[in-house]
Amino acid sequence: SLSLFRPSVGRIILAFVLAFYAINLRHNAIFAALAIVFILIHSWYPKLSTPKVFFSAIVLIFFIVVSGGWLNYNVLKAQKTNPSSYVMTDDLIHLSIIKNESLILGMSLSDLQICAASEIGQNKLVGRSFCFLQSQTLSKIKLQGEQLKKIWLSNIWENPIEYIKFRLAAFSYLLRTPSDPPYYIWHQSIDENKLGITRQSNIFTLITEGYIKISANYLFPFAFKPYWWLAVSIVVLATTFIFESIQSVRLAQALLVSSISYVLGYIPLTPMADFRYVYWSVLASTLALFILFIDFKSYKKSKSLIKRYSILLISIFIVAFLNVFGNIVAIDSDAILEKNLIHTQIIPISIKPNLNHLELVDGTYVVKGVDPYLLFNVNSMHVTTNNLDYIHFDFSCHGHKFRPQIQLFWWGDNQNEAFEIQSKVLNLNNGVNLIPVVDAFKILNEIMGVRLDLVDSNACTSIVINNVSFIKR
Repeated sequence: SLSLFRPSVGRIILAFVLAFYAINLRHNAIFAALAIVFILIHSWYPKLSTPKVFFSAIVLIFFIVVSGGWLNYNVLKAQKTNPSSYVMTDDLIHLSIIKNESLILGMSLSDLQICAASEIGQNKLVGRSFCFLQSQTLSKIKLQGEQLKKIWLSNIWENPIEYIKFRLAAFSYLLRTPSDPPYYIWHQSIDENKLGITRQSNIFTLITEGYIKISANYLFPFAFKPYWWLAVSIVVLATTFIFESIQSVRLAQALLVSSISYVLGYIPLTPMADFRYVYWSVLASTLALFILFIDFKSYKKSKSLIKRYSILLISIFIVAFLNVFGNIVAIDSDAILEKNLIHTQIIPISIKPNLNHLELVDGTYVVKGVDPYLLFNVNSMHVTTNNLDYIHFDFSCHGHKFRPQIQLFWWGDNQNEAFEIQSKVLNLNNGVNLIPVVDAFKILNEIMGVRLDLVDSNACTSIVINNVSFIKR
């Protein structure tokens, strides 16, 4: 809104403070700030040419980053956490699987493979540092420093195509797809902290939580997925070029470019898929729509039908592309890992499973009820948990409605049945599925039974599960 007024000392200082705060709060805000700073300088100094405005915006942002770093680490004595090291670790673990050698100092290839196959935050691509934190042995490994950066740069330079493929796949995980559920849309409370700050639930937080969860699960789940807001921003931006370029249109365009740039800025930096990562894009695109709506009657539309139809076709293509983007760039990390597993013993489960709410028809399990599962009694196989690393199976879903999940149950020793506490819920891929069980099974000596439950019977009309086996080192 500052761009709608004439520049003054007070407004210039306020704009600088806001930009300084935003950029130094989250450095990836640079991607969002460039368009905003550009439109602000352009509005205040219209006589400057476009290249000069662009150059001025870059110089200002560079100064903000440098001065912010000096303030944080030399004046405020802030502690560096090196969040980039977690992103580099994800890249190196993936490249380790490709090269079949550990690129993380102090981490064995077998431990790295377990981390690569572990599902964290509904994915097997990023967030691998959490695998380290959960392991007493791996938590001692140092993931920071110049040595990690040197190894990362060297391997990225050697494997640029694999790196790009991996980062696009990770980015699609952040965007979600029409079949993926929204991810991490609500944080229950304030995390435990040194200041002892807490928050108690009240009527307002309970109402807000209920509204968000009902909206995300039933009313409009698409609004809680980043791909939707990226699509909205691109389509609306394309539509604005139908209108004459006046101040409100240019302001809306700047907000939409900022929204798009902010989301695309996660291509090399996707850490997880928390919805909070795109809050700015939600706000910027919504504000742009509001500005366009308010001033809509004053706009003069282009008389060119070719221009209008071109923008319509471009918009349709963009929406269609974003809907299938996740499938185009998907990486089957389990299949890659399976090919590279060496020095392992595969123990096939050839026992015919007991079926519940499933009917076997021509090799396909047709869903016939609300609680479909396959139960394997493996007590006759005498499978010990010593060096047992994975359960493996091939899976496919027919009549796919949304991404299927499976709940794996296991029991052994003197236990006779499945327990909820001895289970884990996992997202499934069509194709190879490797489930690490090295930590889950360690309380048992011998496995007596395994059960594979389809969590939601509506996810698939029928399923295929083949080649169920244990894998030991």
